[in-house]
Amino acid sequence: PDVTGSMDFRSGIQSAIDSLHSMGGGSLYLPYSKDPGKKPGVQHTYRIKGPLQLKSNVELKLDPNIRLFFEFSPEDYLVKGEHMPYSPLIYAVNAENIAISYSKRPGALPVIDGDGWKWKEWSDAGNEQVKNMLRFHQCSKVKLDGINLVNAPQWVIHPALSNNMIFRNIMFDTHIERNDGFVIESCEKILIESVIFNNNTDNIVLEAEYVREDLLSEEEEDKDDINAACRDIVVRNCVFKGRYGFIISDEVTGSVQNIYVLDNTAPMELTGGIFFRGSREMGGVVKDIFVNNLSMNKVRDAIVCIAPEEGDKSINPTFYSDIRITNVTSRKSGM
Repeated sequence: PDVTGSMDFRSGIQSAIDSLHSMGGGSLYLPYSKDPGKKPGVQHTYRIKGPLQLKSNVELKLDPNIRLFFEFSPEDYLVKGEHMPYSPLIYAVNAENIAISYSKRPGALPVIDGDGWKWKEWSDAGNEQVKNMLRFHQCSKVKLDGINLVNAPQWVIHPALSNNMIFRNIMFDTHIERNDGFVIESCEKILIESVIFNNNTDNIVLEAEYVREDLLSEEEEDKDDINAACRDIVVRNCVFKGRYGFIISDEVTGSVQNIYVLDNTAPMELTGGIFFRGSREMGGVVKDIFVNNLSMNKVRDAIVCIAPEEGDKSINPTFYSDIRITNVTSRKSGM
């Protein structure tokens, strides 16, 4: 890699992932360049034109001060024959034991850059675009640790139908419309901790609706028992900044339960703290939700809000039960 990102590494990185997977797994190390002619500490770029698919038993290990730059190049992200025309930048399908982590050497966290502002210009001109920066579909034992995520096209991290996931020591710096941090769809056993949010839209969104066709594999399309539960999720020691800190979406036809939001802060401004965006149409169950020790500085709307979607007149409401909220404070609210 070099400062300008003069070389496209996509083919080489994907080939290495495929080879490790075929041999049973391993770690792919992306080092910081040790060129003596370059100043130490200057960010070096791996330019990547096109998506990377993570596969079972493979870890991407990144050195500090490097950037994986997913260059805007719509033709390289096209997915033929799929409902969504463009691939996520990084994705995994039906995979287990996968990770993206940093090498824990001195230096700034490695960066994954989605070139999102160019995707926004492309979208504003009436074109479809990449929906997810990182997407994990029907995956297990996933770990992201020590990554700085910047300039996402839209949603940043989108797990669906997945379980046993750890997201730790992550920073967000994404300021484009619909840059939700986590959109977690029908997943279970997830830990989100020591994450610093700084994104345009919502920080964490939980959903549990019947899975859309664009998320189903061919083998799943004829099944009637696809899990629509989002449960056993812990969010702790995080710093919120954006629109809403934590949301349980109105898109809940199944259940959201056993959720723990503990010891988080919001020293900057939020639109709202905790939002249960219910629905009179979708039904679903939200229960056993525990929020404790959330300290906020300034909240423009409500600190905690439970409200149906505006204009929803049907009679199949979300059922709420056993919600416990303690030690949630804000210095200024309702402005």
